[in-house]
Formats: sequence, C-alpha cells, structure tokens
Amino acid sequence: FKSLNNQFCIIQGNLFFKKDVISPGISKEIAKLNVNTIIESFNTIGCDAFSPGSQDFAAGFEFLKSAEQEAEFPFISSNIMDENNNLLFEPYSIVSKGGISVGFVGASSIFTHTEVNVSEPIEAISQFVSELENKVDMVVLLFSATEQDLSRLYEKELNIDLILRSKSRKRSSDGGSKIPTFTAGDRGKYLFQFDVTMTKQGEVFTDIVAHKNKMDHAHKRLDNMKKGNLMVDLQELYKDDSATLKKIDNYENQINKAQAGLDEAINTIVFTMHELDKKIMDRPDVLLIVDAGKQKVSEISTPTLPPNSHKNHNHSHKNHNH
Repeated sequence: FKSLNNQFCIIQGNLFFKKDVISPGISKEIAKLNVNTIIESFNTIGCDAFSPGSQDFAAGFEFLKSAEQEAEFPFISSNIMDENNNLLFEPYSIVSKGGISVGFVGASSIFTHTEVNVSEPIEAISQFVSELENKVDMVVLLFSATEQDLSRLYEKELNIDLILRSKSRKRSSDGGSKIPTFTAGDRGKYLFQFDVTMTKQGEVFTDIVAHKNKMDHAHKRLDNMKKGNLMVDLQELYKDDSATLKKIDNYENQINKAQAGLDEAINTIVFTMHELDKKIMDRPDVLLIVDAGKQKVSEISTPTLPPNSHKNHNHSHKNHNH
C-alpha cells in the first residue's frame, strides 16, 4: 500500500490458521511455532495493522492474545469482544507517514466462538468511521466480511475510501462499482499493491483500474459485434436491428462514463496484483526466519527413538521370520 512513495503494509484476517479449528494432527505446540514464525516474519518486514478473523481464534482467545504480545504491529477490531463485551483490541489504528495519515478500522462479520462475542459489524464500523473521518486523510476498512454484510455496508454510504476484505475465495480484478473493495482470495498466493495519490483532501478516491476494466469490457463487446471488420460502422451495420442498437448505445455510454470518471479523477487508487511465484525475489532475512521455524517444527514432529530401540539392535535380520 503506497501513498506519495510512503509504504504501508497491511495484513488481512484469517492469517494464522486455515480453518476455525486447528487442523487434525497439529498440536498446540506446533501451531504456536507456526504462528511465531508468521509474526516474526511480519515484524521483520514491517507491518502497520492486522485485523483478526474467525480463523485466527482457532487455538483460542488466550493463544491469540499471547500472539499479539509478540507482534510489533497493532491488532485491531471494532466488534470482537470478550465475554464481558469489552473490545479485545483497539478498534482502529492511525498511521502517519510523509505528511499523510491513514486510519485503519478492523471488523469481522459475526461468527460463533465459545470465548468471544462478536457484535453487529455495520453498527460498529459506522461508529468508528465517524470518529475517524475528521482525524485522517484516508479511511481504510479491514473487513472479514460476508457478501450480505458488504451489501448492507454499501447502503450506509459511509466515508470509507478503501475496503480490504477477507472471508472470500474470489480474487478481485478491481474494486468494483461501490466503495473500492478488494480481496486477495484465501490461498496466500497473491500480494495486492495499491498506489494511492491524494491531490485534495476530502475528495473521493477513484479506482483507476475499475474504470479501465469497464472500458476494456465494453470495447471488446463492440469489437465482437463488428464480425471481424474493425472499421465497420456499427450504427449502419445494425440499422434494422433495434435491440442490438440499444446494446451498442449502452456499451458506448459505459465507455464515455468510464472515460469521464478517469478525466475527472482527483484522488486515485491504482491496483496491481503480484503472483507470489518463482519470479518474486525472496528476502534472505525472512527466509532465515521461515527456515528456522520449519526446523523447530521438524524437531518436534520427528519422534526420538529410545537408546535400546529396535533401530539400534546390532544383529543380522537375515533369514529371520518376522
């Protein structure tokens, strides 16, 4: 996440575990080693905010709170509470770099857990966004959200500039038509980069890629109608087909509207998706942390044979019938 060449690193929820419970065969000791490796890696990389999701509680409330103590970055959530309905974490974090301040609000859709309570998210988000909007230049929501909660959030028309969403397997190609909303999927194979330019405080942020994608889609539809002759006049070609002429007008309106959005953009967000494949350069310092963590897990997972085990017997098995 870049703004005026100042980089912010944000981690979305469901970071530590794959499911809402620890996978079978994984002990708490191994789970703790894995979580410590993740936290140490992000401590080294440098992180500005993390919003837990339901899967981060797979090893329990106390486990996650102990993980928070090891982290050099804030855990935030505006609606995850303890049994007494006190917030477990700070509801938001304000990060200022290079003269620009960003407010990060954490939230989760309601989930069931024996040790925590999760309040209605939209109400909590509304409260803390209202509290933040006059304090920062940009508001970013980290939301482990269902589709239903996203739809309800859009109806509120809150002053949120960007939503980074977990709890979905579908990767975003752009931020969509409402508040720019992005999800990287649930496989951890992609890194999302947002280059943000703020020219005037208080103006909305335009999702540049969303407008370009709309234009590209409409152009492709119109080109398909030209039946291989890209120089043909579509109005002339389909002059006797009113239904197709209506489609042509619709696509041309989409192009004009998207172009106007680009021309009128004041504050902008440009989205780039990076696949974490072999072309990505590794950081040696982080690799050392990961390798050390793997070694510790291996030492725990591999059973140690006693001194007088079968393996240490010094006799031949030839012709033995066993």
